[in-house]
Amino acid sequence: MKELCSEADMSRMGLIRSLLENQGIETIVERSNELDVPAIPTLTPPRLDPVLYVVNEEDYERAATILQEYFQSEEVNSRTEVTCSFCGAMNPGNFEICWSCGKNVRG
Repeated sequence: MKELCSEADMSRMGLIRSLLENQGIETIVERSNELDVPAIPTLTPPRLDPVLYVVNEEDYERAATILQEYFQSEEVNSRTEVTCSFCGAMNPGNFEICWSCGKNVRG
């Protein structure tokens, strides 16, 4: 088992996990427990964000590549705008649902 990333937003963690598992990469999310925080302060603060692990280490490189490609395309898409086919509102390119009318941006 090898650590791949940590993410404070659990919905984003779920998305990351789904991307990998849809490609046949088994993952585990480990959530920190605030009770695990040491009573005596240390030089390094405790990790409280959930951590995603790739179960089979041989899948690690492929998992890292999948995430890198996804986040690069997400960044590019967020910079482009799409006009909602229902109400005409402008939406970031990575939106599927219009922020204004709630319908599918692409009709």
